[in-house]
Amino acid sequence: MRTKFITAMAALALLVGGCSTVKSIPQPTADTGNYPSSTETMKGMEKVANWQLPRLEKLDYLGFKRKRSESPKEWIQGTFFVGLAELAERSNNPIYEKWINLRGNDSKWELGHRAFHADDHLFGDVYLWHYKRYGGKHKIAHIKKTFDTIIEANPTVSLEYFKEKGKGYPCFKRWCWADALFMSPPTWYSLTEATGDQRYANYAAKEFKATIDYLYDTELDLVYRDSRFRAKTKTGQYGEQVFWSRGIGWVIGGLVRTLEYVPTDHPDRAFYENTFKKLAAKLKTLQKRDGSWAMSLLAREQSPYPETSGTGFFTYGLAWGIKNGILDKTEYWPTVASGWQVMVNAVHPDGKLGWVQGVNAAPGVVEYGDSQLYGVGAYLLAGSVIYDLAKSQEQKALVNEN
Repeated sequence: MRTKFITAMAALALLVGGCSTVKSIPQPTADTGNYPSSTETMKGMEKVANWQLPRLEKLDYLGFKRKRSESPKEWIQGTFFVGLAELAERSNNPIYEKWINLRGNDSKWELGHRAFHADDHLFGDVYLWHYKRYGGKHKIAHIKKTFDTIIEANPTVSLEYFKEKGKGYPCFKRWCWADALFMSPPTWYSLTEATGDQRYANYAAKEFKATIDYLYDTELDLVYRDSRFRAKTKTGQYGEQVFWSRGIGWVIGGLVRTLEYVPTDHPDRAFYENTFKKLAAKLKTLQKRDGSWAMSLLAREQSPYPETSGTGFFTYGLAWGIKNGILDKTEYWPTVASGWQVMVNAVHPDGKLGWVQGVNAAPGVVEYGDSQLYGVGAYLLAGSVIYDLAKSQEQKALVNEN
């Protein structure tokens, strides 16, 4: 049983380790204009990745969901590899790309065994990344076969999240939970980009819109994790209505990763951009003074400890919005800078990322020593965009000097 004492000691460990306590992380002012050094950002990303890579096969530090976390085709490792691909694109170290190739070969470039389940689609985005760089149709053959099967079946089950006796969750044939919007749609859109077959993007757009329509709270501009949380009577530890940080982090991450593939003049672009901007504006108001976001978002300052998977995905999404001109830098950079500082402070001296909530479907508990692969993936995704912003600023400064 985890206790407040243990968590308090974890916070002390963060301080003793040379990192700021939660309350001491400064909130940047609106005129904060400079991005972190690209060199330091890259060093941080490589440090975190280098700690994680040798531990992929045997995650001894995990006391919870370890077996699932070691599964080579599921979403937990998939999220890490999505972030690793972003690092591989930017780092001069070829080892990261080699790891992706090794994983693809070991998995025979196949998705997980659950054809319709979004969690088993995430690695497809990594395979497609490698295919676009080096070719090899065998790398995307299983993705195409799986998605063709889904399109032909065109499941129309309800998005209500419930377990049917002896049959599991019927809605898993569609994207009935927030996490699914990160796990599956970008792979569908990427497959359209790779093959020119518009059917995949069209199917993803149809299902993405259905999920948002079903789970989006128009009064609060937030997304429920699944239908079980739509009941206003379901409250969190502090009596607040429950909106899970990482759940909405998956949505933000899924939106921006999908937007990477949607042309600016495409009819669907407005839907994705408008949804993203509404969520971004709301999340900006919910950031805590320490720069993190509470696991139960509406708990805000009542939730005393940082959590880096939700905070990482929000930092990634908002930074991506700035980079792509969708969000105003003056308005949003202080939020991003503060969130990124939380992520940097959460890295242990040896490179382990801490303060990551374990596998769950709702807010829970977190300690300084808690880590997970998807948290590292979020760190790498956020860092990749911070790096891009920094490089752009440094290049402009160099031009001006010359």
